[in-house]
Amino acid sequence: MGLALLVVALRLIELTGPAGQMIILNSSQVVSMRASREFEHLGSEVRCVITTTDGRFFGVVQSCEEVRELLGGQD
Repeated sequence: MGLALLVVALRLIELTGPAGQMIILNSSQVVSMRASREFEHLGSEVRCVITTTDGRFFGVVQSCEEVRELLGGQD
């Protein structure tokens, strides 16, 4: 019987939340992102809102373009 080897590659990205907190996300779990809208209750520092596969969302101070670069061009 052969032994199957499963290799899981995690590609973590480090972002900054509106209060300066470090947010570390697995890039494969990012499903969407959009620019923050004026008058959202996320704080004026938030420039990009990221949604993950588990339905959670994160507001970060980086622009969506900066996040896209960290993701390696993924959406």
